[in-house]
Amino acid sequence: MEEIYVKNLLIMSVCIYFNFVHPFFREPLRVPVDWSFPFLPRIGESIGGWIWIQQGNWEQEKIEKELSDEGKKSWDSHRARDFGFEDWLYEVSMECGTVFSILYFRRHDWPSGEIRVDMYLNEDGKPE
Repeated sequence: MEEIYVKNLLIMSVCIYFNFVHPFFREPLRVPVDWSFPFLPRIGESIGGWIWIQQGNWEQEKIEKELSDEGKKSWDSHRARDFGFEDWLYEVSMECGTVFSILYFRRHDWPSGEIRVDMYLNEDGKPE
């Protein structure tokens, strides 16, 4: 857990793993996000794509290896129209940005108060 001080105000952040469940990926796309907002998203709420895309905690090559045939076709179509990979990811995240499950983890060997959060997102926020 990282601590950031802004004019004597302590802002805590927690690592959240977003897991995007979408037909474009063979397995859920797992992306770590340093979440420093004062509240965590709840089930049924949508997450803006730029929150995780701009943090840059992902690698294009790794994501491309996890694309399904449908995902490859979509990315190729966007690339042919001179769209960047971040633009394509943003569009995918807008389709697949609603939280449908949240798991919280804490291990005894982690520093006091540190948790890990896994959030699963899909198109409609309903469990798969």
